[in-house]
Amino acid sequence: MEKEGLVVSVVGKGSFIAGQNPSFLKEQRLKAIEEQLARVVKECRALGLGLDDIKTMLEILYEEER
Repeated sequence: MEKEGLVVSVVGKGSFIAGQNPSFLKEQRLKAIEEQLARVVKECRALGLGLDDIKTMLEILYEEER
């Protein structure tokens, strides 16, 4: 946990939960997005949709959020 930046050890004082580590939090969020996208790809394949179809849907959704 210390290597991941979650815990900080202080000699003679003990171990403490570290403050928020931005790179660790970003990595965790990216992992969650990747898992969600994997589920979407699986569903699209089950419906017979190709990569171009997925890209088109994603582009539309991305532009709608602006």
